[in-house]
Amino acid sequence: MAGVLADGGFPEETPALVAKALRCVAAAHRRAAGDGLADPSTCELGEVVAFATPGVRPDLARVLAVLRADANAPVAVAAELARTAARLVSSLWPEGTAKDPPLLEALVA
Repeated sequence: MAGVLADGGFPEETPALVAKALRCVAAAHRRAAGDGLADPSTCELGEVVAFATPGVRPDLARVLAVLRADANAPVAVAAELARTAARLVSSLWPEGTAKDPPLLEALVA
C-alpha cells in the first residue's frame, strides 16, 4: 500500500504506513521474547535497531532518518522508502514466529 500510494502521487501517506509496519515488527519481537501483550501501538520505532543485523542497519538507518524527519517526502523518496521497508520487514521479522503477512506485507507493498 505504501509503495502504491507513493507511486500514485500520495507520497505523504508512505511514512505512516512504513512506521506502522516497523512497529509491527517490534511487537513481534516483543511477543517472541514472551511479552504476550505486545502491541504495535506501544512500540517505538527505535526498538527495531536492537535486532537489526549489520547487513540491514544501513537501510534501517536511512528509513528511520526519513521517518524521524517527518517530512513530506517527494514521490521518488517515498517509493524507495516503501521498497526498502518491504525488504526490512522480511529481514527483521523474528524467525520461528508467524507473520500476519497479508496485512503486514500489504502495508509496505
